[in-house]
Amino acid sequence: MPYLMKVYVVGRDKPVYESERPDDDVKKAVRAIDESLSNNQFVSFGMMGEEEVIVGSRNVTHIEITALYKE
Repeated sequence: MPYLMKVYVVGRDKPVYESERPDDDVKKAVRAIDESLSNNQFVSFGMMGEEEVIVGSRNVTHIEITALYKE
């Protein structure tokens, strides 16, 4: 299912990373991000060919993941 992901960090009103994923598993993505942030790790957002954003778990205020439904 396609989804839109936005990553927000301390001191920024706009997301530092925003990407639409066309055909990934939303639940798998949420679990992976939650686990990495819970373990106080640095998390890399982006794929090859994109600008990569690396954030530390203590700097992340929230992440929005919105499922995109195609009609």
